[in-house]
Amino acid sequence: MNKFIMVFLSSVMLISCTTQPKKIDVSEKINLELLDNPSAAGGTGTNYYVCDDGDDNNDGLSELTPWKSFSKGIGQYKKIQAGDAILFCRGGVFYTAKSERIANFNCLVSNPCIISDYYNPVSQVEDVAPLIISQHTDAVFNFQDPGRADHDEGYLLENFNLTSSIDAQGMGFLFYNDVDDVQLSNIKISSFKYGIQVGGSNKPAPGSNALNERIIGNDVVGENLRSLVIGIGAEEFLANLVISEPIIAEPVVVVLEPIIADPVVAVLEPVIANTEGTYFVC
Repeated sequence: MNKFIMVFLSSVMLISCTTQPKKIDVSEKINLELLDNPSAAGGTGTNYYVCDDGDDNNDGLSELTPWKSFSKGIGQYKKIQAGDAILFCRGGVFYTAKSERIANFNCLVSNPCIISDYYNPVSQVEDVAPLIISQHTDAVFNFQDPGRADHDEGYLLENFNLTSSIDAQGMGFLFYNDVDDVQLSNIKISSFKYGIQVGGSNKPAPGSNALNERIIGNDVVGENLRSLVIGIGAEEFLANLVISEPIIAEPVVVVLEPIIADPVVAVLEPVIANTEGTYFVC
């Protein structure tokens, strides 16, 4: 019987030890969340990291060896394979001095090329999106191939803020020459003339219909813009734009208990008056 009790107690102790929750630090928690969301983690291919505390001479293949500049990251984005990702660090600030023309025929609608964000274990900034600042008057993300229109597709851009240092000039995104199946998600565009232009094309090459189709947005917001989106595809973009409902906190009603003061009891000393030999007590 004693042996049975000892075995039973040992089993209970073993179970209690193995079922304790694992402690997870902030960076590990974020990485686990990114793994649950493949697009945010960089999809199915290779991740390339860019951070303003990095170096363009690094290999860019890990959070500890990131590239530094926006131009380095976008230069790689033009030639990555389907499912690869360029990830900008949260809290990072990136400047662009010229428009970047982008046309990557490796990307697929079923396996897009991605621009997203990542948690930098050095700066440990968690809740600030990467900020890209334009220092020119053209489109920052200029999606078009040169010459005749050739079909390209499958781009996902998400989780960053885009602004201009030259107020009311240029634009954030241009889609031209048969660019299809693009998703913009969780992006704030501010201080440009226009946020996005969808539409327009040169003479189409064989296999192209010269249209820019299925350019969609989720939580894409504009601030200090003449217009968020213009062009032939503007109506389609706005019709499919999804904005999350803001979370409005319930008002907090504080009910104060009435304060009831204790009654004040006045104790009067007796006053004795002397009036012509007659004494009164009151």
